[in-house]
Amino acid sequence: MEKKESFIEYNGIKTNNLKNIDIKIKKNTLISIAGPSGSGKSSLAYTTIYNISRFEEAKLKNDDSIEKTYRIKDYKNIVPAVDLKQINLNNNPRSTIATFLNLDSEFKKIYGKENKVSPAIFTFNMPNSACEMCKGLGFVYSLDQDKIVDEEKSIKEGAFIPWRKSTLGYEEKLLIKFAEDNMIPLDVKISKLSPKEKKLLLYCEKSEKKYRVSYKAYGKSRNKEFYYVGIITQQDELKASNKASGLQKIKKYTEIKECPVCKGQRFNKSILSYKFLGKSIGELYSMEISKLYEFLKKQNKDEDMNFILILLKEIIDSNLGYLNLNRSIPTLSGGELQRIRLVNILSSQISNMLYVIDEIKPVIELIFKLYIEDGYGFQKISEILNTKYNFPTPSEYYRMKHLERGRIYKHKVQENWTKDMVRNILKNEVYTGTLITHKKRSVNIRGKIVKLPKEEHFIFENHHEPIISKEIFKLAQELRNKKHKQNTSGAKTKYNYIFSGMCVCNECGSGMSGMIIKRKVSEKGYDCSRYRQYSTKVCNCHEIKEKDILIHLNEFLKFTKQRYLKEIKSIKLEQKQDKVGNDIFKLQNKLNILNEEYKMLINQKIKEMASCNNPMQREIIENTYKELEKEKMQIITYLQEAIQNDEKKNLEEKLTKLKTSLEYFDEIINAKEPSRFILQMIIDKIYIHRDKIIRFKLKTDIEKLI
Repeated sequence: MEKKESFIEYNGIKTNNLKNIDIKIKKNTLISIAGPSGSGKSSLAYTTIYNISRFEEAKLKNDDSIEKTYRIKDYKNIVPAVDLKQINLNNNPRSTIATFLNLDSEFKKIYGKENKVSPAIFTFNMPNSACEMCKGLGFVYSLDQDKIVDEEKSIKEGAFIPWRKSTLGYEEKLLIKFAEDNMIPLDVKISKLSPKEKKLLLYCEKSEKKYRVSYKAYGKSRNKEFYYVGIITQQDELKASNKASGLQKIKKYTEIKECPVCKGQRFNKSILSYKFLGKSIGELYSMEISKLYEFLKKQNKDEDMNFILILLKEIIDSNLGYLNLNRSIPTLSGGELQRIRLVNILSSQISNMLYVIDEIKPVIELIFKLYIEDGYGFQKISEILNTKYNFPTPSEYYRMKHLERGRIYKHKVQENWTKDMVRNILKNEVYTGTLITHKKRSVNIRGKIVKLPKEEHFIFENHHEPIISKEIFKLAQELRNKKHKQNTSGAKTKYNYIFSGMCVCNECGSGMSGMIIKRKVSEKGYDCSRYRQYSTKVCNCHEIKEKDILIHLNEFLKFTKQRYLKEIKSIKLEQKQDKVGNDIFKLQNKLNILNEEYKMLINQKIKEMASCNNPMQREIIENTYKELEKEKMQIITYLQEAIQNDEKKNLEEKLTKLKTSLEYFDEIINAKEPSRFILQMIIDKIYIHRDKIIRFKLKTDIEKLI
């Protein structure tokens, strides 16, 4: 029989919606709490179990800042608790798995002892040890001129991309004054300018004189003089500054490439010259952890190596053996970071700890489902969250996180969900795994906060584990914009209108709002929202039943499906001139030029052979042209293969999209009441005419496939 002390006991839990439950948690075991959204998982794991441990720990320190958020009869054998979150807020590219787990300290000792030098030099965060090119980052930013200059636009059309809608506001005006002063046309494409003119605009280091410009910055009118600096020169200077603000500004105009000097190893040549077991510290850091473990295990001759091997084995057992120790922490997914943190904790000498793993997915997934699939508006969703579920509001969640860290939450806590909370969640990219910072900036004038344009934002793609896909998020934004333009909200009554937000009055362009049509039998339907509000002063009655729209939709989809099937059968992996992409056109143009050059080469060869009577000279001419012909034919063959591969890929992608669309069509046709989510994936708008004629407009990308 097991001892009572081997269990943590909680009796009579009544926190939030929990109904007087008792649980026992066996120590040294992994326990999973499962259940549908709103069933009380978070109330049990965080609000009760985790908070009790925090409260008891705080009592020992005479700390009264931890608030009781739970209701419980009694508990026994409580142990300290740690929570592990999936959100990665570490943006420092110099933070690596080696530094995070303190493995770098062990490797420093080993390399210092082996080479009889100071261990302190084996860190890429010291200027004297870091690679001169990448400064210890392992990668460099390479400017991509095509992302900076749109050569198919003129100065007037905004050819210099970083200067479009800049917060500083003066660059484009300065550019125009500089161009006019140097007689450079403003309405000619950059690609059509002379080499001298392009060089001046792009690479000018500093103009000979200053130009006075009037502009607005952060909402304030200004009038100043500036020297003109070419756009490429300016971006190069920002890159060379190595300042975080400068690098963030140019990030979207660059490509990240492995450092050509250190090959991603972060150290300079001097540090990489020191060896242990025949390898430099950079080489060991760059090896896959599973391979590094096997390499060190076979040649383990150092006592300091034991800790390293234990930790590497923990990482491999956590299914992370494919990573390397040089991997930056910001590039890890939320799940990877969570497992690395767990490795860090479990490798410590502290025992009898309770680990609670964070999970915020259910409420976010529910909000997006209610909005997209069920068609509810912000207000209705907030009412559902308040009446049917018991999820903490954002302010309650933030307060709980502050208390967990021993901080006081100073802001007002809103206990009920509001439509603004729902709106903010639906428009926040953080739930797709993307972190966006630098959205606002404080201006020193009266402490004003101003919003910055999207071009100025710092964007970190794939920053953490996503909760919803980018496709679902994009669809939610489309619906928000559509409802805003049509001035219609989601369903507020008990009736669910499956076409709400899609129907448009063909006469006045307003949205068609859901209503109950009362005849002999009450039925769901739609009518022009402006007519319902202002009567015949602005529009006319466009009343139509929902079932009539469904009948028309099914017939429309059946007809369109036949067009899709016909298109699929006609697809052959051969060139279709009207479907060839821009890249293929470029390749085709190059191929045409090469073919013409090849013909000219043959003609020239024939002429020279005909005019030469000396056999030795004829042989020299023959051999010379053979080499030229061979070189041309190799390039021609390569381009032909590239064009064929691109055409094949384009047609295969088209075929896949067509088949996917057919699956959606079949699902709608066969359903008595189709899913709003599926409808919104393929239908852009439904135009309702006064005479009950219905016109369906598919999403643009689908319509183009036909």
